[in-house]
Formats: sequence, structure tokens, C-alpha cells
Amino acid sequence: MCDLPRVMQIISAAREYMESLDNPQWQNGFPDSAYLTDKTERGLMYAVRACGGIVGVFSVVPYEPDYDEICGKWLFDGQYLAVHTVAVAPEARGAGCARFIFKNAFEMALRSGAGSVRVDTHQKNVPMRGLLASLGFTCCGTVTLSDGSQRLAFEKII
Repeated sequence: MCDLPRVMQIISAAREYMESLDNPQWQNGFPDSAYLTDKTERGLMYAVRACGGIVGVFSVVPYEPDYDEICGKWLFDGQYLAVHTVAVAPEARGAGCARFIFKNAFEMALRSGAGSVRVDTHQKNVPMRGLLASLGFTCCGTVTLSDGSQRLAFEKII
């Protein structure tokens, strides 16, 4: 919790970066400090530390209700982990931090007995879509989030 101000800086910078790419994702104030506090208190939020500070954040959940209905088809019908709230500090972009995040998510999924990792992103989030493709994720269709917005849904069997 003492790192929340730094985490909010990273989230704010990621929001600005997405806006600069004409990506409306996170432009409504989400994720906010209440969301991040809740995820942290529940042990679902993680920080990536390098060079003495936090350079990235992400959350992992064992179940995502928004993924129950998909316009398309998931690759795997069993237990999965969902990765959310991936953000990398500007000074760490291009240094492999996001790959490190997903590598850790894959390891967490294996340890938990999950058979796949799922993630969603906005259609205009070109950097994330490129990363997911390079990591072997498959676009499975679209999901509708609880706020009514549509996201591309990706999955990788591990």
C-alpha cells in the first residue's frame, strides 16, 4: 500500500500513452486508487521492481465474470488465470517489462493448475495486441465488460 502513489503514477502515464495512440481504454478514470487498493488488499495486484523502484504493475485473477460470455470461442474450457491492469513506466517501455509480466503470469497459472491465461484489450491497443501475438496468444473473439464496453479477448494455453 505504501507504493500506491508510484503505482498511480505508472497508471497515469499509461493512460496518457494510450490516449496519445488514440486508444480510449482507461480514459474514463479506470483503474483508480480504490480499484488498485482492493486488488492489493486481496493479494491480486503485483509490482515489478527493477533498478531500485517499481517499473510495472499488473493483476491476476483466477476467474473473470466478464469472460463467461464471449462472441467467439475460448480455446480451453477449464481453469484459467486472467491478466489485467498491465502498465509499464515510461522509462521501462521497450525493456521487456511487459514480457516479464506475462512470463510470471504463465508461471503463476502453471503453479495454480490453470490450463490457460486469458486477457482482454481494446481493439485500438496496438502495442498490447502486438505483444500478445508475439507471446503466442490467440484472439478468440470479443467480450463485453461490465461497463458495456467491448474488448478483444485473447487466450494462450500453457
